[in-house]
Amino acid sequence: FTFDKDLGYIYRKNMKNDEPTTPLPSAPRRINYVDFRTNSDGLPCHEEISSMPGKQIFCIGGSTTAGAESRYDQTYPALLDQKMRGDGYRVINAGVSAYRSIHEKLLFNKLSLKYDPWAIIIFSGYNEWQDFTFLGPPMNAKFNHTLDFLPKTSLGQIMHQSAALHLADQIWKHQGWRRKLGKVRIPGEYKNRGYPVYPKFNIESVDDTVWQDEWGNNIDELIRMAKERDIKCYLLG
Repeated sequence: FTFDKDLGYIYRKNMKNDEPTTPLPSAPRRINYVDFRTNSDGLPCHEEISSMPGKQIFCIGGSTTAGAESRYDQTYPALLDQKMRGDGYRVINAGVSAYRSIHEKLLFNKLSLKYDPWAIIIFSGYNEWQDFTFLGPPMNAKFNHTLDFLPKTSLGQIMHQSAALHLADQIWKHQGWRRKLGKVRIPGEYKNRGYPVYPKFNIESVDDTVWQDEWGNNIDELIRMAKERDIKCYLLG
């Protein structure tokens, strides 16, 4: 990922990652970024959008749309594109891992002003729920990321490129992270096995539907913007 002043963060541009991660013993099929590619917009689409003729359909969402565990030509937008291009449509993967509705709304606005798509497909909601149950509010802070290790300012992005400053930042963040998680249960078995320590699911938040209000408001706004620009909108559930 990289800092983006308009979106909060997005994938790095023109990236080709064909060195997949090693799966955990407990999840042997989980291999991230098997053959992951991005274009000059930082989207997981291996083609330049401006060179894709036809009625363009943008698929907006999180990692399920981006397909971080799939090869670049096996994500759901890529498979849909293969089926529809013969009928004059091009389906574009505009999914970004960990994106919530605030990011999806901002990304849609940015892309629709630049490319004027024929339609959009939205698959959204899980990351909103996940972030709320793990980290709590605020949900509409665009610079907040599930793992919370990304720079949040232009200066922070510059400092992020320095190895020494990056190391110091990680050490500082580690202490802050521990304080931040002071009221969150940490699964000790992960530490004992040498795995990274992540915040644990907050069971008390399961029945709290506060996150749904912000999600609904953002998605409503996204759909409203689409209708104003005569862009067809499809919402996957």
